[in-house]
Amino acid sequence: MRLISFTESLNTRIGLLQGDHIIDLSQVAPSLPSDMLSFLEAGDGAMLQAAKYTSASGHYSALDVVIEAPLARPPKILAIGLNYRAHAEESNMDIPKHPMVFTKQATSANGPYAPIHSPPETQMLDYEGELGVVIGKRCRRVSKQDANRVIA
Repeated sequence: MRLISFTESLNTRIGLLQGDHIIDLSQVAPSLPSDMLSFLEAGDGAMLQAAKYTSASGHYSALDVVIEAPLARPPKILAIGLNYRAHAEESNMDIPKHPMVFTKQATSANGPYAPIHSPPETQMLDYEGELGVVIGKRCRRVSKQDANRVIA
């Protein structure tokens, strides 16, 4: 199940992405929260209810809506620097013995096709595409084998 946040007719809500079509959860399951953060906070019950509609017909073409960042203002963004060998090597940096964890501001979340703001005084814009994973359950020290159980 691929959950997305999307905007259509100036209304942002959540949907299920099925190929190139979107099933609008606000239409098929109006009792579910309409924003991603509230939906995730609703827990497994909301996920199970949404999963019932994965085979519904699509309401919108993905080309006719704006696909947004999954969470417009995530409560927390944790990042890990130099988290794969090729990046460390291209940066001429040693591979860290321990993860280099840092945070980002909630306002740094951006939709996949949204422009990146570059102030006019910027002399060099350093951007990187980042893989984002939304953790949907409270967890700590999750094993590699159990990781998919906590991803929303």
